[in-house]
Amino acid sequence: MRISLIIFALPLLVMDIAYAWNAVGHRATALIALEQMTDLQQKQMGEILRAHPRYEEDFVAAIPERILKSNEAKITEWLFSQAAVWPDIARGLSPDLQETFSRFTWHFINVPIWLTAEDQVNLEDGLAHNQSLAYPGELVTGLNVIQALPGNLAVWRDPSSSQSEKAVALCWILHLVGDLHQPLHSGTLFSQSHFPLGDRGGNSIKVKKGSGTSNLHSIWDSLPTSILDFTPEPHTIRLQQADQVDDHSVIQWLEDHVNLARNFVYTEAVMSQIAGLAPETTPVLIKLPDGYEENARPVARQQIYLAGHRIAKLLQ
Repeated sequence: MRISLIIFALPLLVMDIAYAWNAVGHRATALIALEQMTDLQQKQMGEILRAHPRYEEDFVAAIPERILKSNEAKITEWLFSQAAVWPDIARGLSPDLQETFSRFTWHFINVPIWLTAEDQVNLEDGLAHNQSLAYPGELVTGLNVIQALPGNLAVWRDPSSSQSEKAVALCWILHLVGDLHQPLHSGTLFSQSHFPLGDRGGNSIKVKKGSGTSNLHSIWDSLPTSILDFTPEPHTIRLQQADQVDDHSVIQWLEDHVNLARNFVYTEAVMSQIAGLAPETTPVLIKLPDGYEENARPVARQQIYLAGHRIAKLLQ
């Protein structure tokens, strides 16, 4: 069944939460995955999501009237795309519900990218960030994305898991794979003079944007908003065809995405601007070089498509 992605560029579905990709990016990733499933598999996904403990509040209450009046296949598409953004929705729930459903650290891992070699020498041994790549065997708070993904896959695949547990795990799998493919959820910049605790995935780097300012993380999150057609480009198709997807692939994805951060996020022009600032300058404010977003947008397209392809494989 061919799934139309263009409908998810409508303002109705663009959430005002800039966490990792925006809602359009996460929804598109989910729909790319759903499109690769059989009609039976798609139906099963919809049935599982209807068992979500927050189904009435966070799914039914939010579904657009035009979707409700369509057909079962379109409703399943919408539910699946809503599942991909649900972990971000959970971050806005009441404190008691956040304690139950929201897991802030699951969304990222802070692999260090050093402003200078001297920064690495001075800071590397004292980093307090959780950079473990091993799942400890239990889904608890404090895990990073590399740990939380296999934990949720284990719940998804466990025959003894309830439908409700599977529904929550499915939301996290959709979302975490999407997060992991946003380069600034894999790497973060460290500098003794500017970011001794890290730049929070680019959130601490202010960027001149028109007459105002944004930040580097938000720039990358917002790239998918202008992507109306997620048909993969030839380079992405070649990557997909060569892609080996299994539970062990996640470590290689992380390495690849940190390299994307080095090459396309923290470019030489960006790094030289930061290095040229006086020590302890607050805030760190830069101007993106000409062509920066034009060079970044194809990377975002690639990452969203690859994430959808990989989600479909992991859920099999």
